Amino acid sequence: MKTSILGSGVYAKAIAACLLNANCTVTMWTEKKDFKEVLAREGTYLTNSFEEAADAEIIFVLTSSPFVASVLEGIAPHVDESSLIVVGSKGILEDGTLMTDLVEKILPKNHYAVISGPTFAVDIAALEPVGFTIGTKNFSDFEKIIPCFKTAHLEYSSDVLAIEMCGSLKNAYAIGSGLLNGLNYGHSTSCLYITKALHEMSSIFGCLDASPHSTNTLAGVGDLVLTCTSQNSRNFTFGTVLALGDEIQKKEYLQINTVEGYENLKAYVKLFARKNVAAPLLSCVNDIVEGRSEPEKIIELLLDKKV
Repeated sequence: MKTSILGSGVYAKAIAACLLNANCTVTMWTEKKDFKEVLAREGTYLTNSFEEAADAEIIFVLTSSPFVASVLEGIAPHVDESSLIVVGSKGILEDGTLMTDLVEKILPKNHYAVISGPTFAVDIAALEPVGFTIGTKNFSDFEKIIPCFKTAHLEYSSDVLAIEMCGSLKNAYAIGSGLLNGLNYGHSTSCLYITKALHEMSSIFGCLDASPHSTNTLAGVGDLVLTCTSQNSRNFTFGTVLALGDEIQKKEYLQINTVEGYENLKAYVKLFARKNVAAPLLSCVNDIVEGRSEPEKIIELLLDKKV
């Protein structure tokens, strides 16, 4: 199958490894002019040309969320209407725009899907058994993606909105989980937090006319548990740093690392306020991040039986 990837970060290269392993041809668009900097797996065709990147049956969008609009606009004049757009970029823009909103606006004639699940790039690249949820309105599009992943279990969901939101909400919740770790609370407290976070996600989806049951997916509970418990999660580690209450250390960490949950958290709190959606855990974590509450405030909320 002829595939292409927009982006050349670690996650993009990991997905490329899966595609190559499934005997797909892989064209990878990169903004880097020196291809030696990309360190792509052998067999990957690198290009700076949007026209070349658009020439594929399936196009994976795997850039960081702030650049999704520009790369979609780049391929728009060249992409065929039959090409399936698979969105793996996770995030929400400051104004509440999701990545699929951008696809619908810029490539309105193309079918699209969302890929999300409990996966770290290093595990995908090593071709270890992993799992993804594919959110798409058309089951035939899901079937088209299946041959691309020999070492992954794929599950189908028609609830595209919830599956996409899972991919960025889990990053925001992971900051709160890291806070608990930094405050030296144990696994029991962590499990209490994760369970309440799942309940809150279900409530959010219900308020937004998505399915509350979408939390029972790899993209939901699977990815939330992974991101909220792993030291390899930058969002979790940021929360741990935050618990120390050192503003300088917090700023230094944000300067050195990309912490998706930090921006996602602020955007979701604003979005939910506009839509009158209750998300007390997220709001509490955001208040702590912004310095309006002390880290221990999260414990008060966890013990509040109304939440």
